[in-house]
Amino acid sequence: MESSCKNSVSTKYNVTMKAITPSVIFEDEALLILDKPANWLTVPGRFPQGHAVVKDLKTWADQRYKSVYSVHRLDRGTSGVVVFAKDAKSHRDLSLQFQHRSVGKTYHAFVHGFPKQAKGYIDFRIGEISSKGNIYKIDSKGQKAHTDYHCLARYGQISLIAFQPKTGRSHQIRVHAQSLGTPLLVDDLYGPKDSFYLSSVKANYKGKLDERPFIQRLTLHAYSITLCHPITSNTVTITASWPKDFRALHRQLKNHCPFQELEEGVDGYAKT
Repeated sequence: MESSCKNSVSTKYNVTMKAITPSVIFEDEALLILDKPANWLTVPGRFPQGHAVVKDLKTWADQRYKSVYSVHRLDRGTSGVVVFAKDAKSHRDLSLQFQHRSVGKTYHAFVHGFPKQAKGYIDFRIGEISSKGNIYKIDSKGQKAHTDYHCLARYGQISLIAFQPKTGRSHQIRVHAQSLGTPLLVDDLYGPKDSFYLSSVKANYKGKLDERPFIQRLTLHAYSITLCHPITSNTVTITASWPKDFRALHRQLKNHCPFQELEEGVDGYAKT
């Protein structure tokens, strides 16, 4: 669907400072845009997490901005851009943009393997596995789902792919990446591993006996989002640079695997 923005002015914001707590990318009278750390929830969880204390963005924001409205969510293990509204009117406007699929979203993912085509789309329907709950699969009777993708780089048997979901199904990128034959490098539901060890790519690694995971969360980052500002009607693009673990993963893979840059500027993502 075409954007409802009236003005052609496009404003871009980005954040480069990374920490284990959220950082503010952009804020005005209508919007609060945060950079979500991995392993934070977007909103408070509906189910108890045992004795673990799981932090969430909305509670963090409410404590600092009185009250904000959740517009969309990221999976707990995903880092990157999350949009909140500051008032009910802006919330309605933004929610309609997501509903009408006029919001542009780009995710970066490290995945196993390399797709047959370096650029394309995935339009398999997605349905829930009812017996397991909150786990999804390709299902011809499921909901329509569409994801564009293009490969940014290749590190031997590992690839960096940009995904642009045009629909907003639960776990859409993770399920579609699996269907492409390129599951996320780390994904405990849809991939072969729940963690990545440097010894798997680094020859003669000396610390195998007591090696710790190099990265132990979804290798998925919400890199950018483009929307229509609910007050000014300007097109706004919000970008969150790679977190520290993504930057380190890129450097290690580039150092220890055959590297092929498929889109110019990949090293720029790994800069602080």
